[in-house]
Amino acid sequence: AAAPAAPAPAPAPKPVEPVDETWKDPVRFELEDAKNPDLFERHAKFLATASKIRVQHLVSPLQELAYNDPYLSYHLWVLLFPIVWATMSDPEKKTLARQSGPIVSLLSKDYHVVQAPLRPNVIQALLEAFALSTPLPKLPMELVKYLGKTYNAWHTAVKLLENYLPRVEDKDRCLDSLSELYQNLNEDDILIGLWKRRCLTEET
Repeated sequence: AAAPAAPAPAPAPKPVEPVDETWKDPVRFELEDAKNPDLFERHAKFLATASKIRVQHLVSPLQELAYNDPYLSYHLWVLLFPIVWATMSDPEKKTLARQSGPIVSLLSKDYHVVQAPLRPNVIQALLEAFALSTPLPKLPMELVKYLGKTYNAWHTAVKLLENYLPRVEDKDRCLDSLSELYQNLNEDDILIGLWKRRCLTEET
């Protein structure tokens, strides 16, 4: 019988690449940095310049961008208003959102009708920002219903009224406004569920 073949020799191990340990030697590390002085100088100047930027330097460019892009204006308002609202004191919030206050007065202006066909429009931006604010600005429920129907802000108005429902004393007014919006949206199942919660007897 033939002798068994000799096993193949094991491959030689690959040489291990040396690890750069320049950082361990302060003198060598400084010498390596000295090779790229311009890079570090430019980076240091950039950091120094960036540290001097304030919010006031961003306002003017944002105004120009928002003026030319209605979608940017919409998203900026929806983002910033809830933040500002949260920083206000309770008396300031009550003053702004009272029945004859600036917010209700602004929402009631007739000149907004010109923007009704536009998407997005001012009323959509205002209502969306109010819906995201905590606590919610208390607005007249009939006004919210009217704005939702007129300015194609149906779902935002529904969200506002649904959030008002557990908080208001006069729930019938809120339920009437919600019912009308559900009916106009053909949300028959939700409308029936709303009336089931509202009715006093099975017959009504």
